[in-house]
Amino acid sequence: MSRILETRDNQITQKYKKGKHNGIDLVGKTYCSDYIIAHSDGVIVGVRYNYKTTDKSGSSYGNYVKIKHNNGMYTLYAHLKYGSVNVKVGQEVKKGHILGYMGATGHSTGVHLHFEVRDAKDSKIDPTNFIDTDLINLIGYSGIFPTLPKKGYFSYDVKNKKVTDRGEEVKKLQSLLNWANDCNLVIDGSLGPATHKEIGIYQKKYSLVKDFWFGPT
Repeated sequence: MSRILETRDNQITQKYKKGKHNGIDLVGKTYCSDYIIAHSDGVIVGVRYNYKTTDKSGSSYGNYVKIKHNNGMYTLYAHLKYGSVNVKVGQEVKKGHILGYMGATGHSTGVHLHFEVRDAKDSKIDPTNFIDTDLINLIGYSGIFPTLPKKGYFSYDVKNKKVTDRGEEVKKLQSLLNWANDCNLVIDGSLGPATHKEIGIYQKKYSLVKDFWFGPT
């Protein structure tokens, strides 16, 4: 699945390699080329639409679109087809808005999308886990994205002081909270008071309903 290709069907042809390839390359799984759409709501902060050539060397994005999203993060979509980019700087876009068509402009070996995600400081981070999930502006980013827990909700019963144990999935949740909240939870798989507290901190920080439940939106 994909939130950046119109068909929602993609495959990765080149992985993220920090400092060497600061994004991922995608093509459509069913149809190689596809329309490129905005990952999430935001404002266009960078555009190039007049690049006509494919370069054998260099680091040119060719035609590209860069979006600043509502939580301060950025996405960038590169190598778009000449004549297909239909947005401009300052324009507000919604999730799913068509930005252009996949191409091979700039330094490219063939038709594909080069996709980047950047944090609020405009630093490039691994976009792999964001292909079909909301952008999470994580604090203390180390370059290794924690595996997200599976669908399902996690809660601690404060009234009855009941500790819920969900094993490996809770470990994933604790890893994500450590990263997002810059805290030091013990990765023990037990959803106890400390983890419950960090869920509340996470929800407050990202302007979510502070109900101490954690799960996909």
